[in-house]
Amino acid sequence: MELHQNKPLVSVCIPTYNNARYIGRTIDSIVNQTYKNIEIIICDNASTDNTREIVHSYNDKRIRYHRNPKTIHALSNWNLCIELANADFVAIYHSDDVYEPTIVEKELRLLKKNSNLGAVFCLDKIIDENGILLKKGVNLPEKIRDKGILNFKLLFTVLLEKNMSFLVAPTFMARKNIFTNVGLFNDTEKFGDSSGSAGDTEMWLRITQKYEIGIVKERLIRRRVSITQGSNIYQSKRFSRANHFIVLDSFLNSVREEIDKSLLAQYEYNKFVDDLIIAKNLLRNGQHNKAKLFLISIFSYGRLMMSFKSFNNFQKTGLYIFLLFCSIMGISGGIMGFFINIKHKLLKC
Repeated sequence: MELHQNKPLVSVCIPTYNNARYIGRTIDSIVNQTYKNIEIIICDNASTDNTREIVHSYNDKRIRYHRNPKTIHALSNWNLCIELANADFVAIYHSDDVYEPTIVEKELRLLKKNSNLGAVFCLDKIIDENGILLKKGVNLPEKIRDKGILNFKLLFTVLLEKNMSFLVAPTFMARKNIFTNVGLFNDTEKFGDSSGSAGDTEMWLRITQKYEIGIVKERLIRRRVSITQGSNIYQSKRFSRANHFIVLDSFLNSVREEIDKSLLAQYEYNKFVDDLIIAKNLLRNGQHNKAKLFLISIFSYGRLMMSFKSFNNFQKTGLYIFLLFCSIMGISGGIMGFFINIKHKLLKC
């Protein structure tokens, strides 16, 4: 493959596992990028469907296919992608998403324009299992809406305030040499298994300890959301603290003294909201008495006071009262779910 100073090679990595239904559409969107000097590395995590046959049906010399002999942690597969990459710039895109033709070009442009950037992301649109557009994806938090470059302090404080990451993982592009300084993704399951890992968020924070990250403020990916995805199954079945908070806690200990107390209070309230998801799952699992005892144990005067800090917090406290009522009255998961779905925004983290 030809290397040019102005058009360097980019390794577009596509880790995959049993995504034969979608991977062809993903490959099509990468093959047809406006930026042509790419290699496409597909790391198949021992799929049991016909992923191999679909990949081999493409007659494009830029495509390289690697198949693992056995299934490994998803982040181990991401790390393998990075190790197999030949280029100075590496993107890790997902095998069930569809990419706009200019994503590689625009992300690379931002990286090249700013030498301090270690990695870049962009924004998304959400599609369903059939590729139908559902809505816009993430909205940047107000604190960073007018910023395109983030350092550790800014990223970390926003993550403390908002109980979810706003960085779209399947749009990640980085300079390959940063991994020498920050290491690869943590695949030890310290931050969760393949279905619910927050190891990506941990990596973004680790990167910003040494570099800045950039955001292309365009929706250059159609990100597929399905109820059968591992992350959705993980959320609906977990009975313990979300891995997102485990990641943030691992960084918080070293910088706690630098964080505003009101922000720390909001962060603790966000954990209360996470507890409501645990309670909801207990109720849907028919464990009413356990849910009742859990809900009683998580309430405090401090959390009550935080509910008056914003309308959003007040709504969450209202949800707490509703879930406690359901646990005491023994209301079935189906009836409870019906009312929760009407107010589904209350459960978003």
